[in-house]
Amino acid sequence: MLTGFLFCAIFIIISGYTVVIYNIRYEGILKAVDDKLFTAALCAKSVLPKGYHNKITDENSVSREDYLEIVKTFNKLCTDIDLQYIWSVMVINNQIIFTSATSPDKKAENGKQAAFFEVHSNPEAYRTAFETMNVRHSSFMDKWGHGRMVLIPFSDIKGRPYLFGASMQVSEVDRLLKKTVETSLYLFVFAVIPGFVAVFFISEVSSGLIARITVSSKERSEQLVYACNQITSATHSLSENSSEQAASAEELFSFFEDITAMSRRNAENAAGTISIADKSDNLIKKADESLTGLKSYVRDNITAVGATQEIIRTIDKIAFQTNLLALNAAVEAARAGESGAGFAVVADEVRNLAMRAAESARNTADIIENTVTDVQRGTELMKKVGDIFGEMTAHSYRIKELVTKIAVSSEEQAEKLIRANETMTETNRSIQQNAANAEELSSVSQELKSQAEQMETAFNELIKKI
Repeated sequence: MLTGFLFCAIFIIISGYTVVIYNIRYEGILKAVDDKLFTAALCAKSVLPKGYHNKITDENSVSREDYLEIVKTFNKLCTDIDLQYIWSVMVINNQIIFTSATSPDKKAENGKQAAFFEVHSNPEAYRTAFETMNVRHSSFMDKWGHGRMVLIPFSDIKGRPYLFGASMQVSEVDRLLKKTVETSLYLFVFAVIPGFVAVFFISEVSSGLIARITVSSKERSEQLVYACNQITSATHSLSENSSEQAASAEELFSFFEDITAMSRRNAENAAGTISIADKSDNLIKKADESLTGLKSYVRDNITAVGATQEIIRTIDKIAFQTNLLALNAAVEAARAGESGAGFAVVADEVRNLAMRAAESARNTADIIENTVTDVQRGTELMKKVGDIFGEMTAHSYRIKELVTKIAVSSEEQAEKLIRANETMTETNRSIQQNAANAEELSSVSQELKSQAEQMETAFNELIKKI
């Protein structure tokens, strides 16, 4: 009777443990699939040309050759990491259209993939992701197949939303679960049912039968040890995979943190550049105003020099007339003879003075003419400098405008990276929890294996006694 109770207790423990193993394994596999899809979707976004979605407005935005290259890249990525599809969709004119896709047969030249700008046949699957702009994991069944998918939302520089998706066939998920189901059933068939048989025969048959049943139970206990080894191996593999995923997620999280910090620094530097551009613009305006004043001053000087030239020409004419008068006076003095000798001396001095005045006037006129020429050249140079300042003002304004756009774009990028960081933090937390569960499951498997080995030892001792 005590033996029957012992086997009933073993049956209850093993059955409960089988259910727990299945549930933990199922949740772990599903979480690992979701994490794999999330990473694949991010990788797909990174392989597209920079600013790919920014330029999409109609069906002619991307050439057929470029689109086929994208499809080929996605086909290879899906083949390498055992995925069903990788794609992206975008909302244009209130319709969800394909912007990239994967071929069902992984051969782009067959043309079975969704065409560029093709309207999606199942838009309802994307409504929630577009409305909330949050990462979404779900299952789907449409003309493209039956699988598990992830949708990651983004926005282009115009604020238009688009999604990157990755999916895995349900059959692939079922394949990963099949091993767990087989192991659990194997444990049930070769451990629990023999336990019932042992309880019945121990209670009802003779000692000879008990000996045979004990031998049979020993064989079943050996099979139980084998099944425990299988479970231990599976849980150890799960634990290693979870640890690797945790390490990868940690690296990706660190990468996102670095990019976020760089975007913030870019925004701060752009803001500082705008301030410097404002100061440069003010200095250029002040220099332009000073140059305008200088132009006015030079024009006034040119006017004054012109007046001075007129005065010099007048002096030159007076000197010329004075020279003629002195010459006439000298002629008249010579006619007068000795009585006009003194007057001739004076006339000669006046004539010399007039000639010197004329010469000085001509020299002054030459100097003034050279000065006017230099001033005119200076005026032309100031005009060129003024034009250059005008161009500098225009370029300064353009630089300020471009830097302002860079600052706005950097700020938007930083905000989006912050949201991506939050998502990665949540994913990292889930992976860490998954790894902890895997470690716990591995520990339980080791304990069950130890108990099974102890049971096998007990049966061996019982066989010896019988």
